[in-house]
Amino acid sequence: MGSGIAAMNFFEQAIYALRKVKGTATRRDEVYEMLRAAQKAAVEQFHRIEGPEVNIETLVTHAREHVHGKSKLDALLSLATCTQATNFEQTTKTCNELADKFPLQNLMSKLRLDRDGRIVGRTPTAFTDDPQLAKSARWARVVEHVSMTYGLTAQAEILPAKDQVWFEHKLTLRDFVGFLTGNPLIPEGHEPIIAQGILSGLRDDFQTALSLLVPQLENCLRHCLVQRGIEPSTIDRQWPSRFGRLAGPVTQAP
Repeated sequence: MGSGIAAMNFFEQAIYALRKVKGTATRRDEVYEMLRAAQKAAVEQFHRIEGPEVNIETLVTHAREHVHGKSKLDALLSLATCTQATNFEQTTKTCNELADKFPLQNLMSKLRLDRDGRIVGRTPTAFTDDPQLAKSARWARVVEHVSMTYGLTAQAEILPAKDQVWFEHKLTLRDFVGFLTGNPLIPEGHEPIIAQGILSGLRDDFQTALSLLVPQLENCLRHCLVQRGIEPSTIDRQWPSRFGRLAGPVTQAP
């Protein structure tokens, strides 16, 4: 088959072309099977590229000292502030400067594959006459840069600080319920669920933490919207009052 990576592109283009021709469903299925084989071969052709080691010892030490020797509540507050929120305006400026300085990095589009070779993301090329596509490509580079930064931040700051808090304070579910009770951001009765999610994260059970906290984050946002007199539900054809996307209501909030 040759290069699986090159074959992926050819088979994708073939499928797109066959979709425009009637009576080619069987042939499309055959080409799709060849595409999947090429995707699996492409994964095996990837090689690890390693650069120089990055010493994060100073960052780790600073993160641990940031939460060390404090009371339970103060340690948790320090954990929540051990790193700064992303400044997307500055990050966008930095990425645009890098794109102008190293234009060849943006010449080729990028694909992200899962372990089975399926395409789970695309980053378009910035070399295009379409302003909207060029803008999307630049934003994709910003997201890519932020994602890499988050990985470093988690390893060098958040996880060391979390481990230090857990080492010094054996926090319990009752502790977190007490901390969260009366919080205006949390709907009444949801405190135990959120408390269990945070406690699971401190115990390195991130699967449980995510399954509990992500849905609760949406509930908290809807709760805040209702408190501000903004209706978070919408009307659709099947359900008269169905919760929809939060983007609109959130942007309307004062």
